[in-house]
Amino acid sequence: MDPRLLRTLAAAAAGAFAAALAVCLVYAIHPAYTASLDTPPPAIVRGLYSTEHEADGLSFAWTRDRLTLTFEGLDRSSPWTLALRVRAGRGSGLPLPQATLDVDGVTRATVPIGAAWQDVRVELPANPSLPPGRPTRVTVNVAPTFVPGPGDTRALGMILDDVRLVPASRLPLAPRRALAAAAIAGGLVGAALAGIGVPLAMLLALTGVFAIGQALMLAGGAGPYTRPYLDQVPWVALFTIVPLAALAAGITLQRTGGLSAAAASAIGVSCVAPILELEGLLHPSKALVDALFHAHRLEWVLEGRYFFTQPMPSGVEFPYAIGLYVTAMPWASLVGDHVLLLRIVVIAAHALAGLALYPLVVRRWASPGAAVAAVAAYHLAPLPLVVIGNANQTYAFGQSVATIALASAMTWPLGWRRLVDMLGLTALIALGLLSHVGLIPLLGGLLGACALLVALRGDPVDRPAGWTILASAALAAVLAVGLYYAHFGDAFRSAQRVGQTQATPGATAEVSEDGQLLSRADTGTSRPARIRRAVLLGMSGFGLPMLALAAVGVTRLRPRTDRDRLSLMVTTTLMFAVVVTAAAVLAPVEPRFERYTDEFISRLYYAVLPAVAIGAGAGAAWLWPRAIVGRGAALVLGGAALVTAARVWLGWTW
Repeated sequence: MDPRLLRTLAAAAAGAFAAALAVCLVYAIHPAYTASLDTPPPAIVRGLYSTEHEADGLSFAWTRDRLTLTFEGLDRSSPWTLALRVRAGRGSGLPLPQATLDVDGVTRATVPIGAAWQDVRVELPANPSLPPGRPTRVTVNVAPTFVPGPGDTRALGMILDDVRLVPASRLPLAPRRALAAAAIAGGLVGAALAGIGVPLAMLLALTGVFAIGQALMLAGGAGPYTRPYLDQVPWVALFTIVPLAALAAGITLQRTGGLSAAAASAIGVSCVAPILELEGLLHPSKALVDALFHAHRLEWVLEGRYFFTQPMPSGVEFPYAIGLYVTAMPWASLVGDHVLLLRIVVIAAHALAGLALYPLVVRRWASPGAAVAAVAAYHLAPLPLVVIGNANQTYAFGQSVATIALASAMTWPLGWRRLVDMLGLTALIALGLLSHVGLIPLLGGLLGACALLVALRGDPVDRPAGWTILASAALAAVLAVGLYYAHFGDAFRSAQRVGQTQATPGATAEVSEDGQLLSRADTGTSRPARIRRAVLLGMSGFGLPMLALAAVGVTRLRPRTDRDRLSLMVTTTLMFAVVVTAAAVLAPVEPRFERYTDEFISRLYYAVLPAVAIGAGAGAAWLWPRAIVGRGAALVLGGAALVTAARVWLGWTW
């Protein structure tokens, strides 16, 4: 048998085993299911109205006359206990309800529901004879219901605060469907990593990270009990692997020496990360946030409505750029679920943005190790995970395109005679500008500053590329304005009028998280406090371990002698970040606009992430060969960066 085929089969078997074993262990350690109603409940809980919030921050939902909880694959070889925290929630003139709890069609308890919070418990008795494919179903019938009044015609049962399902005795077995989904996805990932030639050490590391990360999703929350989600998991792995495997095959065919170990590792990282990210986004416990909003905007674009604005509480309207939706349009007929489609497009763009750093570092610095580490660092930054998790999809997509454009500008052999490359770069920049209005100053300013420094102070061979990049950026700006932003003259004028009005002294207003205007004196936060807030935003956006690695990498730069495009890009980007952040925190800002200043600074940090990731990659590559101390520091900081990113990613569902 061909050794490469044998290696691939062995990796597939090991990946499947590791993934299934990880699900067993995670489920055994944390078998309890809890739904706190901070987010809309998953599909396994039916019979609830929309989630509501009290003034003290408590989240709850009213039940209908019947509440149903369905647990697919629950291990019934031992008993479980289901607890509901509820109260009646009605006036003294109305009769209090009773809750009748049935398990698998058999009544197990009838409990009166009072005005105060109480725990209603019911035992799910052991039933080893229950067929494996039959779900466990708990039904809660609430009577009598009541209708609040003419303005609210809902038939309300009782108020539910949270749901808790815990095993009564021994450690339960994970649902078989979850094990099967994990094993199939793990086998596909293992086979793909081995097939493209990922070195053994990196293969083991990536397989282990994938197995543990996937287990945290498949064994957590409603994941192990939701059949549609578990059925999607293997397809997510397959359709992520196929294009990346095709990319690896294409590179292999172009090169006589085949795909290098470092390139295979970079592609492997870009394979594992998006699968885990998509599994997190598709998890039944993941809140939609603004994902449905963007799906509706995609439908507008599909219907031919291309020009629309987004109103702000301050009275300003800004153009809502549609680059994401136009990119997703060709696939809309193939993927009917537009929420899913946009999530796929955003994650794919994020993966390609990270992968674009690899050829840049290899070509300019000839450091494959630093290139692979930079790709990994890009995926381990918490800030993109926060933006993607909050479903700010247009900005996440636009920033990914901006990263690809910046990396391409610093990588490609540009010049006045390379018209195709120049037009390709122009298209990338234009797509970034047309994806979010906030990228106009950030992408334009950052790319312009880098290109100007390359043109004026770069190596003689690179200086024509600097002028070419400036020409491409100017042409892209003309295209963006001519094709789209020129249609929004009224929106830009409204921003100017509001700015003039707000320049008058006196009381101002602050916008609360729910969009309400709150009166506040025109005093504002002190500059030291704003500086501290900007520093904290950077620490949380990048994570301290990555910043430490980036500091090591950046100290290796020599601004006076290192004039290649990448060194100039990193230096210029960091200077750009410092200058713009300083201007943002030192400029006088009304209290109600401080939140927008913080948002702008966060977007600035996202824009400079490529330089930080490259710096972290260079730091890790410099530490690695320096005996036990250096290698230990690289491992500790890299592991800490992984844990930092995992905490943010797990926050989507746990």
